Amino acid sequence: SENSFWRADMSEDHDNYPMFWGYSSMRTFHSIVPASIMDFYSEIGITRDVASRAPTDSYTLRGLFSVRYFFNWNDGSDGSTESPVKGFTYLKSQNGFDVYENQYFIPMGFTYDYYISESDAKAISFDADREKLLIKAVVLDDKYDASSVSLTKISDVNVSEDDYYAECEKRAESSCYSFEYDSKGFTAKTNLENETLVFFSVPYDKGWTATVNGVEAEIVKANYGFMAVKGEIGENIIKFTYVPDGLEIGAVISAVGIVLFIVYMAVSANMDKKAAAKARKKKKAAKAKKKQIAESTENSVEQPDNTAENNIEQPDNNNEKKSDGNTTEQPDNTDENSIEQSDSNTDNNNDEQPESAEQKEIERFMKGYTSVVNIKKSAEDFKNNKLFEDIENDEKDDKEEQ
Repeated sequence: SENSFWRADMSEDHDNYPMFWGYSSMRTFHSIVPASIMDFYSEIGITRDVASRAPTDSYTLRGLFSVRYFFNWNDGSDGSTESPVKGFTYLKSQNGFDVYENQYFIPMGFTYDYYISESDAKAISFDADREKLLIKAVVLDDKYDASSVSLTKISDVNVSEDDYYAECEKRAESSCYSFEYDSKGFTAKTNLENETLVFFSVPYDKGWTATVNGVEAEIVKANYGFMAVKGEIGENIIKFTYVPDGLEIGAVISAVGIVLFIVYMAVSANMDKKAAAKARKKKKAAKAKKKQIAESTENSVEQPDNTAENNIEQPDNNNEKKSDGNTTEQPDNTDENSIEQSDSNTDNNNDEQPESAEQKEIERFMKGYTSVVNIKKSAEDFKNNKLFEDIENDEKDDKEEQ
C-alpha cells in the first residue's frame, strides 16, 4: 500500500522523543497548538495544558489517530511482552524502549457509516463512552446538513472493547490507499462506493483549503476538532493546502510597506541631492564674496601708502618755502627792529614762548611718519587675518576639486 503514514505514541515523560526521531506522534509537549486541539481534549474529558498526553487506558484514541507503534521506556530492565495499551502486541526492545505494534491500526483518511450530532454526543454521560463513540460514528456540528452524504444518524452508542476492534477493521477497509504530505499540506487518494465524508485526524484550522478531484470542497469540522471532506463515488484525489490565516494580508501589507520605503528613499535621495547642490552654490558664493572683500581690502591697504608718502614729503616742501621766504625778509626786519623787539617783548614774553615755525614743521613731519608706520602695521595685521587664510584654503579646495 502507498499509504505508509503512521503515528507513534510514547510512555510518560518522553513526550517529544518521536519528534526528535522524526516520527509523527499523538503525544507532544508543545504549548502552541490550534484551538481545535484544546476543544477536542476538553470534550472527551482529558486535561490538556502544555502537553497532549492521552492516558494509556484511552486505547480507542490510538485507532482514531492512526497510531501504529507504542514506545515504552523500560529503564534498562528486561523487555516486557505485556502491552500497556489494549490492542497492541510486543514487537521488540531497543535502546531502552519496549516497542509494541497496534494490531488494529487504521491508516490515515477513512470513512464512517454513522454520524451523531454534537448535542446528542454531549448527552452521553461518561467521557469514556463518548471517546469510544468516535470510532463508530463521526461527530458533526448540529448545523451540518448530512442529507447529502450516505451516513445514518444515531443518538446513542454503546461500544464495547470487542465492538471497538470490529469497528477498527471496518474503518481500515474504507481508508485511503495513498497518503502523502509535505510542508504545504497533504494529498490522499481513495475509492468510494458512495458519497460520504472522508475523515482526517488533522487539527482543524482556518488556514486550510481543500479540493476533491480539482474542485474546491467544503471542509467540515468533525469529531470536535478535526477535518472531513465530502468525497464522490469512485476515484477521489483529495488535496488539502495550508496557508496560515492572515499570511496573505500580511504579505500584501509588507509589500506595500516595501514600496513606500523605496519611494521614501528615492525622495530623500533627491532632496539630499538638491540640498547638496544648494550648499555647493552657497559655498561658491561665499568664496566669491570673500575674494571680493580681500581684493577691495588690498586696494585700500595700498592707497594709504601713497598718501602717507605725500604727507611726509609735504612738510619738507613747505618748510623749504617758508625757510626761503623767511631767510630773505627776516634778516632786514631783524636788523632794523632787533633792539625794539628785544626791549618790548622782554617783559611780555617771559611766561609765553611760542613755538617756532621750524618746530611746528618737525612735529607735523613726525605725525605723518607715525601715520605711515601705523598704516603699514595695520596692513600687515590685516594680511595675517583669517580671511586671507580662508581664501587660500578655498583656492586650494577649488584646485583639488578641479
